[in-house]
Amino acid sequence: MSDITYTRVGHDFLYLCVVIDLYARKVVSYAISDCIDEKLDTEAFESAYKSRACPKGLLFYSDHGTQYTAFSIRKKLRDSDVAQSFSAPASLHDNAVIESFFASIKKKNYRKHFYKSEVEFKVAVAKYIDFYNDYKPQQRFGYLTPNQVDEEYYKSHPSDPSE
Repeated sequence: MSDITYTRVGHDFLYLCVVIDLYARKVVSYAISDCIDEKLDTEAFESAYKSRACPKGLLFYSDHGTQYTAFSIRKKLRDSDVAQSFSAPASLHDNAVIESFFASIKKKNYRKHFYKSEVEFKVAVAKYIDFYNDYKPQQRFGYLTPNQVDEEYYKSHPSDPSE
């Protein structure tokens, strides 16, 4: 699942695109840019895809934003053999997981700090994502963190060496 949010940094805006693995609710990648375009979500997707060793049979879920319907991201997904899925129009609950993540990062970071520089913002985002993945327990998973859920999955589903 992927989505984009923004915040004011100095006198400008920066955009944050995250990719969350819905199984573990883990942020597997993110990208930050001063432009909200298809390059932002393409960069985040490529990073997530490579970090997961280019798995087969993936579904990439997003809203209908122009960044996700652009030719370049659709081609990248097709070339990677990743199916694309969109939220239903006007359905607020389809993006609940990622919107919950954005609400959490905004509450903990954006509303408490005024970022003066892009570097300051990037450091804060990286620290929060590390905290979220490593230390923020998820009630849905019996209070395990996203990284713990991810590790448990891979322990119980070892990869086949013949693949």
